[in-house]
Amino acid sequence: SVQCPRQGASFLPMPKTYDREYYEQWYHDPSRRVITPAAVARKVRLVLGIAEALLERPVRSVLDVGCGEGAWREHLRRERPSIRYTGVESSDYVIERFGRTRDIRRGSFGTLASLPLDGPYDMIVV
Repeated sequence: SVQCPRQGASFLPMPKTYDREYYEQWYHDPSRRVITPAAVARKVRLVLGIAEALLERPVRSVLDVGCGEGAWREHLRRERPSIRYTGVESSDYVIERFGRTRDIRRGSFGTLASLPLDGPYDMIVV
């Protein structure tokens, strides 16, 4: 723990909570969001281009680890309508709200080996 010199109290950093408020604040509120949908679309096109150059064929499957609400999914589907997308996320909010409709499964980078995933994948986003 860290000692606060003024008060003498110790404190531990609070764990982040990835709830609806978090996603609204950092991804949906135009005045505070950390990335725009247009920027996500550009990243998706860039990464798809690199992966397809290396594969020498179109990307057919993507594993998105720490996917949040699955922001890459819609842009991947726009570029490759038949792409198979699987998201992995630890947020209870995301799993409850988007899990079934966006194929997002509960997990994290540290739990990948124990998840029932339908690999192999052409592209992995972390």
